[in-house]
Amino acid sequence: MARPAYKITEEDFSIAYKYLSKKHEGSAALMSLRVCGNGTELQDWCDIELKKSEFQKVKQVIWAERKRFEDSKKRNKSKQITISKNAWEVLKRLSEDENLSLSETIENFINPMVQMPKPERDRLVKQWNI
Repeated sequence: MARPAYKITEEDFSIAYKYLSKKHEGSAALMSLRVCGNGTELQDWCDIELKKSEFQKVKQVIWAERKRFEDSKKRNKSKQITISKNAWEVLKRLSEDENLSLSETIENFINPMVQMPKPERDRLVKQWNI
């Protein structure tokens, strides 16, 4: 059984309205958009004014905003980075020697360098021949 077509909900109304207002700024469509006061009215407006591909973009914006909101609720926000295999091996070796996670190793060893004044950091880098 096919999934029913997405309809703009009241919870998603403000996200979709903000996006569409910005997208249609300065156009004639904006005048009719401004009368939409809830999700049902905005859905009706989208059905009339938007192509299928444009409505798909509205859905993507809503889903992305939901994900950002959910991610912001997580206490331990994490990021992914791409590093070379060699950099990973160096970081792993140091983290194992110090009995720290990879994140803790970065925080404990790189953060002090970031916090120090640039001239002092440059002097240390030169001294270490990095």
